[in-house]
Amino acid sequence: MIECPQCHSALQKEFINNSAFSPCPQCHQPIQALVFPALFYEPKAVGSAQPLVIDGQANCFYHPDKKAVILCSACGRFLCALCDIELDQQHLCPACLQSGTRKKKIRNIDSEVVCYDKIAFAVAFFPILFFYLTLITAPIAVYLSVRYWNTRSLTGSKARFVLAILMGLAQITGWYFFFKFIANHHTHFRHHG
Repeated sequence: MIECPQCHSALQKEFINNSAFSPCPQCHQPIQALVFPALFYEPKAVGSAQPLVIDGQANCFYHPDKKAVILCSACGRFLCALCDIELDQQHLCPACLQSGTRKKKIRNIDSEVVCYDKIAFAVAFFPILFFYLTLITAPIAVYLSVRYWNTRSLTGSKARFVLAILMGLAQITGWYFFFKFIANHHTHFRHHG
């Protein structure tokens, strides 16, 4: 049960995992409760537990009362089914997975993601406030969007890339007409001045 931190009244499911703050029904304190969705899942019926170790069988390094089912590919420790982490046809223990991730020896785990779509959008949008910066940032925004188009985005959408390209091209077009206007004006004054 999730409670209001102010008055400790129970919160209904409608208040949980909302994107905005909502007032508590009792004390009207603005609250936002973000919880792991599994809290609301009904527990599934499971089969019989994994057999305990019988004399002569290897046991799990982390769970001595569980039967080992496989060896860790990195360190050779015996692992039960619970501890076995299969990754790229290797079986790793939790310690080797953590160590390999930290030392960047395991390539297929994204411990950090660069949001190039956000960077491209920011490079295209924020310099509009200081228009002269767009002379430099507009081509950079278009380049970043095209260069990193196929990278993984947290949203899975290409919308920021598209907006960055459109804004960058609009700024480049604006600069083109600005310089064309200046050149025509300069030529006009030169001939009529």
